[in-house]
Amino acid sequence: MLIMGCFPMGITAQSINIDATKTADELVQVLTNTTSCLTIYPATASGSPIKKSFATFNKNGSSFPFTSGIVLSTWESENSKGPYDPGFSGSVASWSGDSNLDAILGINSLNATTLEFEFESKTNYLSFNYLFASNEYIRDYPCNYSDGLAILIKDVTTNSNYSNIATLPDGTAVSSKNIHPAISSSDPTLTKCDAKNENYFGQYNTNLTSSSPINYAGQTTILNAKSKLEIGHKYKIKFVIAEDRSRAQFSALFIEAGSFTSTIDLGKDRLVVDKTSICNGENFEIQTKISNSGNTFKWYKNGATTPIPSETNPSLMVTQAGTYKVEVTDSNGCNFIGQIKIEYSIGMNLKDVQLAKCDDN
Repeated sequence: MLIMGCFPMGITAQSINIDATKTADELVQVLTNTTSCLTIYPATASGSPIKKSFATFNKNGSSFPFTSGIVLSTWESENSKGPYDPGFSGSVASWSGDSNLDAILGINSLNATTLEFEFESKTNYLSFNYLFASNEYIRDYPCNYSDGLAILIKDVTTNSNYSNIATLPDGTAVSSKNIHPAISSSDPTLTKCDAKNENYFGQYNTNLTSSSPINYAGQTTILNAKSKLEIGHKYKIKFVIAEDRSRAQFSALFIEAGSFTSTIDLGKDRLVVDKTSICNGENFEIQTKISNSGNTFKWYKNGATTPIPSETNPSLMVTQAGTYKVEVTDSNGCNFIGQIKIEYSIGMNLKDVQLAKCDDN
């Protein structure tokens, strides 16, 4: 006798892994890749009172753009695991907002998750990668409101105020309201609005036949947060994300592991397209503004692996266009890198010409 049975089989896309057991200090270790080139002070984190709303993650073989990193969310971090579920019915706690976020963005927040710590840098620049994901990327929500996101930094040495570096290059705060494609619908009850900063929008995750690795309806592209620093100063940084007004849809901040690094600010690229290029025939000095005491300098041009011969000073005088990189190594063996692109304006190829004018008489 032959017995045959049918068994249901589901196909699921690969989801990110979430580890919500980590402490605040362990989150910072993931961000900085435990580098000794930054002086890091003890960290604190806050969020959901039931299950942690901050965690580490790894892509787990999925299509998520970061291999690993940390996630802060406005619900329990375990809920961030994909695929996107529009009918999610898991438990979500309710907790308070953040006053710093409210003051910076002018919102009335709740369900705020934060990570903050102080650090000292040996270079004059800070840079790291992140992206914003949200369930507000559905219906007409981006036309009307957005959850709050801020990455706040202040100089503790000079007792300065917080400034937000979770912004686009023109200073616009990162949010689903400020970054989205055009929103249109045949439903007359829904708002329509034009696209805003669409080049910073990554993708929708709402196609249920092509499941996403995270449980959010949409996400931005990879964004970069950066800030100038004063060498030797102590800084405080605060990552915060929160709901605005209601707990209707949930959002998250993903930060790439190891991307929180000190770099060297060599200034803005000098480009023809934005009319900052160097005049033809002029010399231009690239400056690191770092002392040569205890530091060694290597300069490179156009991706070369061999340094420019005899150039070992904190500054470099250039006479030709190219992409220049400096690698600085301090007495502890820490390496810091800076890069700048230099273009020259095209000359008019003028030549001397003799002119003569005869007297009228």
